[in-house]
Amino acid sequence: QVIDKVLDQEVTIPDLAQGKEYLFRVSACNKCGPGEPAYIDEPVNMRAPATVPDPPENVKWRDPTSKSIFLMWDPPKYDGGSRIKGYIVEKCQRGTDKWEPCGEPVTETKMKVEPLKEGEWYAYRVKALNRQGASKPSHPTDEIQAVDAMEAPEIFLDVKLLAGITVKAGTKIELPATVTGKPEPRITWTKAENILRPDKRISIESKPNHSTVIITDSKRSDSGTYIIEAVNTSGRATATVEVNVLDKPGPPAAFDVSEITNVSCLLTWNPPRDDGGSKITNYVLEQRAADSEIWHKLSSTIKETKFKVTKLTPLKEYIFRVSAENMYGVGEPALSNPMIAKYPFDTPGPPTGLKPIEITKDSVTLTWTEPDEDGGSPITGYWVERFDPDQDKWIRCNKIPVKDTTFKVKGLTNHKKYKFRVLAENLAGPGKPSKPTEPILVKDPIDPPWPPGKPTVKDVAKTSCFLQWTKPEHDGGAKIESYVVELLKTGTDEWVRVAEGVPMTEHFLKGLMEKQEYSFRIRAVNKAGESEPSEPSDPVLCKERLSPPSPPRWLEVINITKNTADLKWTVPEKDGGSPITNYIVEKRDVRRKGWQTVDTTVKDTKYTVTPLTEGSLYVFRVAAENAVGQSDYCEIEDSVLAKDTFTTPGAPYAL
Repeated sequence: QVIDKVLDQEVTIPDLAQGKEYLFRVSACNKCGPGEPAYIDEPVNMRAPATVPDPPENVKWRDPTSKSIFLMWDPPKYDGGSRIKGYIVEKCQRGTDKWEPCGEPVTETKMKVEPLKEGEWYAYRVKALNRQGASKPSHPTDEIQAVDAMEAPEIFLDVKLLAGITVKAGTKIELPATVTGKPEPRITWTKAENILRPDKRISIESKPNHSTVIITDSKRSDSGTYIIEAVNTSGRATATVEVNVLDKPGPPAAFDVSEITNVSCLLTWNPPRDDGGSKITNYVLEQRAADSEIWHKLSSTIKETKFKVTKLTPLKEYIFRVSAENMYGVGEPALSNPMIAKYPFDTPGPPTGLKPIEITKDSVTLTWTEPDEDGGSPITGYWVERFDPDQDKWIRCNKIPVKDTTFKVKGLTNHKKYKFRVLAENLAGPGKPSKPTEPILVKDPIDPPWPPGKPTVKDVAKTSCFLQWTKPEHDGGAKIESYVVELLKTGTDEWVRVAEGVPMTEHFLKGLMEKQEYSFRIRAVNKAGESEPSEPSDPVLCKERLSPPSPPRWLEVINITKNTADLKWTVPEKDGGSPITNYIVEKRDVRRKGWQTVDTTVKDTKYTVTPLTEGSLYVFRVAAENAVGQSDYCEIEDSVLAKDTFTTPGAPYAL
């Protein structure tokens, strides 16, 4: 208790300590004693005498309309040593210097100011209040006109339209949209860049902030992208709705008739440009004669876009039509142009120049020249016929058409005469026959044989070599009795006989000169004489015999990681008389039997094998190669594991 018996409603408390904070309470007394006390709201700091607060700061505004505006501000930096009790908001109308309060003081740092005069301009400022009074006013705002704000349009589609809508043909379609904006926007609906206008099926319902397109008895053509556009003086907004109307498919495209013969044709087409929004399941194909109105169904289960029509009546005119079908039904048909069942070309003319080129005791080989005219279609083959005087008719000698202009007629009788002719054939059929040959006597002629095959030279040594060749393709009509071997020294023009009466198609030749290069050729001999010489062999040089090298040595793995292995080896003990040209490196996963070639062009005696599969066991092997051939392999003794030789550290312990 500081003081009692105070009769006024205010008192000064002396002897307070500077820098301390104090709380105070007051109780009223009557004859019965003191009542309940009243407390001050917050402690009083005795640092210095209290003053009015600093002005509020950073006055801002938002949501201006013709009747109101919303203000916000920051508290003063210094409250004057006393709590801020409230704020006074003032306004000043343009053309006057009078600041008027905008209602009662507010306790928050925001206020909605109303009412305002529409169209007038106002500036606003704020004062802070504490126990000592009102602060100086804040910095005033710019003058703001009391008019309704302009809002750019916004369009809100019904949620079921956002992903587009799919309906069956005939279903009613509704496209509702909510549109906001100030002033009220002008709304336009378009489809495929065309403005949507009401007609018998389409209507547009417009209400404030709403617009709805209604389509009754929908059709496939109603499918597409619908665009709603809202425009006012503040901006423009658009939204789209995808509409898919499912219906029967349209007509197939590019219907064409080709490969026409006198009994068949090929029909082809493309799928409809519009499948009705549903997968095409099949096609329905029909035909009718040009002189009839009755359509006959050829097939209703066609899956492909082509069909081979058969059993047509030659030279008759036909029309075809094809329709596509989906789960909603059969669509409109596509019609073909009329066509006549006939080939668009004629049979070929007669071949010329028919003559025999080989006669044996039971066969004749004929050759001829293709016709001058193919009838408008490529020649597909030839028929060879012989005349049978006993039956007085021409008999075919081949069972299938001959593709070439040469044919060997077999099964003839020895010492009998035959006449032959040839007919060319195209898609229209066989053409006119060639002029027949003169009678040909079938007998067994004997001529010198044809040349043997080109000899190959093997096992070349200092003074010898081994020759091999193939027998002639034709023995001249008599058995091959022997062969003659001839040689040519490189640098000379004279072929020298070195062996006669050779009975086999191989011969070991001795007595050659070391370091001399030779070529060889062969003649075949039958009872009619010697053949022309064969094609000469490739030149060979007589020298010490070469051989493949011995295997590499001391193969080892010097480093291994999870996907590579470094190999190292020593050159072979013997190179086979020819320098080592390269090494062949192979690897094998021990779980598999087969070796896998890694590289066949290694020049060095070390190599890095990659890639390897981490965690797999591998073995490796290496072979050397020279001009003669490949050595045996040198293989490591133990398998190696494909893994890194170091890993990440283990976990710390004793944490």
